[in-house]
Amino acid sequence: MLQGRLAVREGGRIIIGCFILFGAPLIAQGIMATIRGEDRTGSQPVAPPPVAIPTSPPQFDPYAGASVPR
Repeated sequence: MLQGRLAVREGGRIIIGCFILFGAPLIAQGIMATIRGEDRTGSQPVAPPPVAIPTSPPQFDPYAGASVPR
C-alpha cells in the first residue's frame, strides 16, 4: 500500500470498512431507535448550559515586584 500497489477500488473498500467499523455503535443506535419508533433528536429537551459569571481578577500578584530590588 505504501509503495503505490493498492488499487483505488480496494482502497475505497478499506476506507468504507473503517467508517462502518468505527461508526458501528452509532449505526446500531440509529437502527434500534428506528425499531422502537423513537425520535432521532431525542425525547428529552436539552437544557441550555449554565451561564458563567465573570469574576474580577485577584488583587494579589505574587510576581508583581519580584525582579525589582528594594
